Amino acid sequence: MLTDIRNLVKSNGMPNRAVEDTGSSGKKSFELEAVENEDHFNQLEALLSTNSEFKKDLVEKLMTLGGKSLAETLKNMMRRLLTNQVLAKFNLRGKGNKRSMMSTETYKVLLACTMKRHANSTEVDVKDAMAIILKTAPDRPGGGGRKTTIGINI
Repeated sequence: MLTDIRNLVKSNGMPNRAVEDTGSSGKKSFELEAVENEDHFNQLEALLSTNSEFKKDLVEKLMTLGGKSLAETLKNMMRRLLTNQVLAKFNLRGKGNKRSMMSTETYKVLLACTMKRHANSTEVDVKDAMAIILKTAPDRPGGGGRKTTIGINI
């Protein structure tokens, strides 16, 4: 049954979509699957900006993740939400040929969750940790590797 629901969600092309819980709670829940490409990331952004119930559910789901430190907690949340392939296309401020993570709704959700989880943390602490996670994404499995240019002097 659960695999049928997962396949239905995947076939609709919408990651992290809410599906009816089969339990006795009667509450909607969803399975959190990492966003695998830019199209799905854009769909996630659209959902977060238009659907406050989905945003609330996502925050609730991410708050169940943790770690020993702020950086570990943030890394766990980002891994659960986005693949290294997607993370490799971002940096914090959008310099170069990458997109800005700070300008996304996903950033706002991750910031809020991390700061709630680590009450003594500041926004700067979260930004610093996120910058490192984004910077190292191309080096991790599925990140696509670093782009190298060959300099030829003629």
